[in-house]
Amino acid sequence: MNNKVLEQRELMIKLQTYDKKIIELEKVLEKVDGEITVLEQNFLDEEKKLDGLKESRLEKKKMYGMYESDFESNNQRIEKYEQHLKKLANPKDYRALQREVDETRKLNDEIQESLLTLLEEIEEFDSVIRDKEASILQLKSLTESQKEEVLKKAENEAREKTELISKKNEISENLDPKIKEIYYDTLKKSGGVAIVPVSNQVCNGCFLRIPPQVLIEIKKANELIYCPRCHRIVYLEEDRPI
Repeated sequence: MNNKVLEQRELMIKLQTYDKKIIELEKVLEKVDGEITVLEQNFLDEEKKLDGLKESRLEKKKMYGMYESDFESNNQRIEKYEQHLKKLANPKDYRALQREVDETRKLNDEIQESLLTLLEEIEEFDSVIRDKEASILQLKSLTESQKEEVLKKAENEAREKTELISKKNEISENLDPKIKEIYYDTLKKSGGVAIVPVSNQVCNGCFLRIPPQVLIEIKKANELIYCPRCHRIVYLEEDRPI
């Protein structure tokens, strides 16, 4: 066995532990902005719904105002017609104007029914809007609390990542430059895992059964040995120093 190879291999195993955790933290940290965006978007969606309710209520109010104006105009017209009726002597003209009065009254009856319906709808909107505003206030408080929790967790994870990088760099400084180059090249090509143990003659990186001759070479530990399939550096857990 080559003690230098064993020493370098042990350093890489420790380095891999830190790198794996750092990569996991980076993936989590990458999701922070997305989590914040989802939380904010949920709140914005509820605000849009509230705006939609208020817009619909405003339309009903406008319609109510128009009907109310028509109702008032018709009342004034009826009053004017009735005054005019008192002055008419011609039966034909009287009947014609009376029909106009009756039709206008009928129209006002229909308008009054529409006004009552609109008033009920507006009151319903008022109730729904009050409930929505109350739920949005609660959602706002919850959203801010969740955002704070996400950001606090991210801050802790970022701090942990910084500490891990510092420890990783200390180990990395003790690696032979060529070994370090091999390690990081393998790490990059193999999805963030450069060195893996062999258990029960199986590579823990790709689950290939390691050929007997390769197992012998791993045990000799005269040089770095790679898995024939995934090309990661391999070692036997039982051969590690206690």
